[in-house]
Amino acid sequence: MKKTILAATICAILLGCVAHAEPRPLIDFDNAAFNRARTAWEAQGITCYVFEASGAQWEPWLRITVAEGEVAGFEIIEDLWTTGEERIEDFAHMRKTIPDVFGMIQDMYDTARAGVGSLSDGQFYFIDVTYNAERHFPEAVHGGIGSYTTPPPIGGGGRRFLIREFLPQE
Repeated sequence: MKKTILAATICAILLGCVAHAEPRPLIDFDNAAFNRARTAWEAQGITCYVFEASGAQWEPWLRITVAEGEVAGFEIIEDLWTTGEERIEDFAHMRKTIPDVFGMIQDMYDTARAGVGSLSDGQFYFIDVTYNAERHFPEAVHGGIGSYTTPPPIGGGGRRFLIREFLPQE
């Protein structure tokens, strides 16, 4: 009798685990929200604006001026490590318009889709994006490779892009 109860308990536990197991996504990204935000941004037709952006906590904050859809100004405004123009070209990868930021996110997603086969067991790609509620541009982007092997799932380093100030121009 005890063996029957023990066997039934083990079966119930195993079946419960299988029944509740959710498939783990290999790419954690809300592509529908991305497409909605990109469409909403484009519908506004904003081509002249200034914004402040940074790529990571150790990178400087930059002021990027966009005129008629092209980067017209690019300067370091806050840098904890150095001052002046000596490092501005080190951050040429940050010379972006808002459509370029959407393009960067699309590239991250395309790269993840192409690289899924090379992931190790327990790994996944993640792309976390926070969109501005009023203007719909990406305010914060963080992407890379995470791991399911250490609960809760964690994401490693990867790419970052942050916008803290956005001013449309007339």
